Amino acid sequence: MASPSAWNPETPASLPTPPFVTLSGIPNFRDLGGWPIASWPHHSVRRNYVFRCGEPTKATDEAVEKIKSLGVKHIFDLRSNPEIRQHQLSGRSAGVTNWPGVERVYVPVFPEDSYDPLSIATRHADYQKGTTEVRRRALH
Repeated sequence: MASPSAWNPETPASLPTPPFVTLSGIPNFRDLGGWPIASWPHHSVRRNYVFRCGEPTKATDEAVEKIKSLGVKHIFDLRSNPEIRQHQLSGRSAGVTNWPGVERVYVPVFPEDSYDPLSIATRHADYQKGTTEVRRRALH
């Protein structure tokens, strides 16, 4: 549940159009503010408080400065270990983002499962087979 400082009862429920912030080297950076909070009717997440983005390791210095100007102090990295290793091996990025003044907090949702497009497609194909082993793995 969000802390009281994360929501604002005065924020209208309508979302900004679009909520995106254009940053060089960072895909899909956007403000999550404005979304209604289901457990607190008539309340929404405060704007310019929580942001999300795609993989940020190619951010330019200008993009990092913009992020800092938005007040970002922490990056919560939800990627799995296989996703980070895959980025490192492919040469697409260093795999981990560390910027002075912004703390990286590693909190993978699934530490050892990869959720890249190929892994997801393979997993879905396995699920369609419907074997007991596949169902057992899906529950763990």
